[in-house]
Amino acid sequence: MVVDIIPTSVVAIIGALACGFTGLIDKSELLATLGTETMITLIGLSIVGSAMFKTGLANRMARSILKVSGKNENGVYIASMVIGTLLSAVASNTAVVITMIPLIMSMCQKVKVSPSRILYPMVAACSFGSALTLIGTPSNIAGNSVLAKFGLPGMGFFDVAWVGVPLTVVGFIYMMTLGKKTLPKDEYVEDETAIQDLDTIEPWNKKAVLTAVICAVTLVVMVIQPSFLPLSTTALCGAVILIVTRCISEKDAYHSIDFSTMLLFTGLMTITTAVNASGGGNMLAQGIMKLIGNNTNPYFLTAMLGIVCLVLTSFISNTAAVMIMGTVAVYVAQAIGANPFTMVMVVVISANACFATPIGGIAYTIVMKPGHYKFKDFFKMGWPLALINLILAIIIIPLVWSF
Repeated sequence: MVVDIIPTSVVAIIGALACGFTGLIDKSELLATLGTETMITLIGLSIVGSAMFKTGLANRMARSILKVSGKNENGVYIASMVIGTLLSAVASNTAVVITMIPLIMSMCQKVKVSPSRILYPMVAACSFGSALTLIGTPSNIAGNSVLAKFGLPGMGFFDVAWVGVPLTVVGFIYMMTLGKKTLPKDEYVEDETAIQDLDTIEPWNKKAVLTAVICAVTLVVMVIQPSFLPLSTTALCGAVILIVTRCISEKDAYHSIDFSTMLLFTGLMTITTAVNASGGGNMLAQGIMKLIGNNTNPYFLTAMLGIVCLVLTSFISNTAAVMIMGTVAVYVAQAIGANPFTMVMVVVISANACFATPIGGIAYTIVMKPGHYKFKDFFKMGWPLALINLILAIIIIPLVWSF
């Protein structure tokens, strides 16, 4: 197990401070990222997503699907993956998993199946869902911010879905067939802990209904992306309306913001600015080219970037992996005259493929204990999904956005 002695976000801030004190950038630029559209978008979406869980909206959706579909192991298996995919397309994977665990544990006890047979497929499906929309995970928004930093065209709301949809379809097929054979064959053990009654679904209250309407309108506007309303403004408007209407309290809204992610963004974007200003990016690209034998084939280089990102995201935050490798991808693309957008997109999709270890994403760490998984279980269950993810990214993305 890899243990971070110093949190990744703190390391990023230390790196940013070093850039300021060594004169690579002006000290006034150290916190400039905090006021960018990326930060505002993340803050707004954090509050909007949190409101879905605070008002019980997400819980009601999950209960309804499980009540209808969860009559046996296959029913719970499919229903949990469907819920994970749908909710993770618009909300935090971590929040989805935290909400789903007690519901799945209850259903497992009801149909006499081990949670180890259900929890991993559910969390893997959350990764599928995060590749369906721009707001599915902070790492997608991180890729967008890297493109913006270099003055390149950004991603549309459903751009990642070009790979996300095939990945979801293939991922579901794999998990329903060969993937089932990789799951632990644990026997069901009676658990006397508290069970949630899934047969009784609480009636909709005003807050839940209002939250559903506000979230739906916010998402529709983000999909349409009118020129006078950038994503950041839409997300912030949705968040403010939810607070004003008391669908979420001011205190809960503040608590929903992941400040470690904010600090990570700030630090890494500051370092990117310093690298860009100092010419270090071009030197890095040239060094990489020499390291791989000056091979300028864009497909080969894209595959290499995807593989490196896949390894990184298994051990560090996928957001950090995108910020680091996305910047490298832009410089490599510029060095060979290729389309930077294409290479950054491969990095973004590869960073979401943290299937093979329990430390690549918080959601995977959370299911380790209730699922009674070992480190080797994650590798056995996850490496085929990671490989499928990488292959689809390398094949599909250049077809949609040519080099």
